[in-house]
Amino acid sequence: MIYREFGKTGEKLSVLGFGGIRFPKELYMTETGREELSELVVEAWHKGINYFDTAPSYCNQKGESIYGLAFRHMKDFYVSTKSQISEDPTEDAVRRRLEVSLNRMGVDKIHFYHMWCILDIDQYRRIIAPGGPYWGAVKAREEGLIDHICFSAHCRGEEIAQIIREGYFEGVTLGYNVINGRFRQEGINAARKAGIGVITMNPLAGGVIPRNQDKFRFICEEEGQSTCEAALRYNAMTPGINVVLSGMSNYEELCANVRAMEAPLTCDEGYHQKIALKMDKMYDRLCTGCDYCQGCPQKIEISKLMLSYNQYILDGHKDNSMLYELQDVWKADLEENIPCIACKKCEKKCTQHLNIIERIKEINNVLNRHIRKYKDQLGFIFGTVHKVGFYGMGGRAEKVYRDYRQYFGEGEISAELFLFDKSPQKQGQEPFVKGVKIQAPMELEKYGLDLLIISSTVYFDEIYNELKYLEEYGVRIEGV
Repeated sequence: MIYREFGKTGEKLSVLGFGGIRFPKELYMTETGREELSELVVEAWHKGINYFDTAPSYCNQKGESIYGLAFRHMKDFYVSTKSQISEDPTEDAVRRRLEVSLNRMGVDKIHFYHMWCILDIDQYRRIIAPGGPYWGAVKAREEGLIDHICFSAHCRGEEIAQIIREGYFEGVTLGYNVINGRFRQEGINAARKAGIGVITMNPLAGGVIPRNQDKFRFICEEEGQSTCEAALRYNAMTPGINVVLSGMSNYEELCANVRAMEAPLTCDEGYHQKIALKMDKMYDRLCTGCDYCQGCPQKIEISKLMLSYNQYILDGHKDNSMLYELQDVWKADLEENIPCIACKKCEKKCTQHLNIIERIKEINNVLNRHIRKYKDQLGFIFGTVHKVGFYGMGGRAEKVYRDYRQYFGEGEISAELFLFDKSPQKQGQEPFVKGVKIQAPMELEKYGLDLLIISSTVYFDEIYNELKYLEEYGVRIEGV
């Protein structure tokens, strides 16, 4: 295994990092499966990987616990976990989140603690504002509970560069691969100049490269090399990148990834220039992310849409590819069309003369198909029920309720409504329907519900396993 200095931290990290987000659901949802996955983590450590990345929400809240099982049998390793401003908006909230992570993993400190998933400069400003989450991490570092404060970003290269130049962080984790490398390169260049460590995620472009291996054969260095192996090495051979994260779900993937990172891994500028020329030649209709199209009178972030469209092109115009990019990468609202008025100001500014308006129309077509599917799902879920309950009083429950009223013109849901949440702080509140208060889960059985909607995607399996006994009493349980 090759090890590299991580910025100015003095730490030497393995060039291949273990990404803890790809554990198979059929394993992480059982105790024996989690033990099996922990053995995979230990095996990765034996093969020389010393950097292990996770987050509190990974694998239905089980990711950190899997690492905890493994860490009992390991020493001299580095762990990274995260805090997200949408979940932990204050320094006190970060402290609470950190303590949960420390307990789950059975460690005394987190080596690399990330301010997670920064999408733009405005969000970054909220993170570093007085009393914001960054300062919770600073206090924890002063107490020895954190070694290094880093950030992870899905924003553009120039925004990443700006964050780096302001000097709050010791490292950055960013999405980087042969497809989107040019969009993030400015951030990597700024990190090299500032002596900031760089970790890359998503080296296989969210599965686009494995699904389209023939289209990317040109990145292979030699005959017989797999495209996935070449894609990992492309990251590792990029000047300024210290660690390449890869999510590994079984022993075969672990061995393949370790082989891919064997020497030599020369950081060669010429190699990347050659690949860039081939990319331009083969995919000259891909948006380059230059962002000259900004300034839409409708406040549409054109470049984010066009970068999502890149993946749509490469993945054979599959709806799910577009929806994944819009929601998981750019956090877009999939229930609303893009309000383009076809003024073509963006097209006039586009250095590649892309047909942006037509692409936005196609994006809206994808969104409309998604909305119809979602509407059909809501219609099926509610059907002709008389008594319906929501379990989990977060934003998702209110959104589903609002969407049903919008799509079906009911004004109010005709069925009798009941709300449940296990949080004592929420019980007794009337969150979105006047006169309907949140009750404790122990009250579920007494109302004779026809339907129970679990309005948590993260905890669905866990909640369902607790409540599936209700199906014996005729309660239909659905998730949205």
